[in-house]
Amino acid sequence: MRISTSYQFDSVSKRIQEAQQRYLDAQQRVMTGKRVVTVSDDPFGSSVILNARRMQSQVEQFGTNLRSAKDYLGTSEQAFEQINTLTQRAYELTVSAANSTTSPDARANMAREISSIQERLIQLGNSQGIAQQYVFAGQSSTTPPFTLSGTTLNFQGDANDVRVEVGPSELMKVNSTVGSMITTLYQRLQETKVRMESGDLSSLSNISLQDLKNSQDALRLERGQTGIQLQRIQALEAHHARQKEDLTKRISDVEDVDMGEAIMQLKLNETVYQAALQVGAMNDRLSLLDYIRG
Repeated sequence: MRISTSYQFDSVSKRIQEAQQRYLDAQQRVMTGKRVVTVSDDPFGSSVILNARRMQSQVEQFGTNLRSAKDYLGTSEQAFEQINTLTQRAYELTVSAANSTTSPDARANMAREISSIQERLIQLGNSQGIAQQYVFAGQSSTTPPFTLSGTTLNFQGDANDVRVEVGPSELMKVNSTVGSMITTLYQRLQETKVRMESGDLSSLSNISLQDLKNSQDALRLERGQTGIQLQRIQALEAHHARQKEDLTKRISDVEDVDMGEAIMQLKLNETVYQAALQVGAMNDRLSLLDYIRG
């Protein structure tokens, strides 16, 4: 049975095209370093990669949320530290002012320093994070929470929690609801200042000192909670970093080529492709002889 020239040509052309495609695919793997470029390259592997990248995206979003949380809590913690220093200074001034040997002029100077402490307290109460949010304003974070009316400090924020998602179905409170603590401290400073100016030594000793200590203790407790949350963020950041590393490795294991093996496969496919071309050329010459003889 004689095989037709057209059949031979089609068969050889098909083998050449297949060899060429394998050669080009091998070339692409070496050039890109990727074993899986399209879903058809490895349907199962592609599903693994897509799922891992979806999880990576989630982890990256959690990382963004953690940075926001750290901004809130870090700004709050710094403010608490300075408020504690101010309160401690006010306490020391009150101890001195309550001493009967302290002169009226010295007490007047101390009262003026208390005024400066009050001004600084308002500034700290209106502390803003990197995103310009007022960290002590609750969810009303675009408006300064503390405003002064005469000698009274008013809180205009709210007591609502600000929460961010830091893990799958895990929400973290990132704000401190200290509106009443700060306004109370301001009022106690105001009363202490008035007692200094009037020379009310008994009230300074028996009321002001205890009031300032109570405010300091309350704010220290809140600062402690903030510190716990910051430690939790550090642990979560480390956890997310490990997750990202594991997911990156998972993708690489499926997607990336073994470069040594890929180069060897490229050379092999190149040899097969060249051989297919040579066979095709020989077939063309035989077909021409067949035509002449016919």
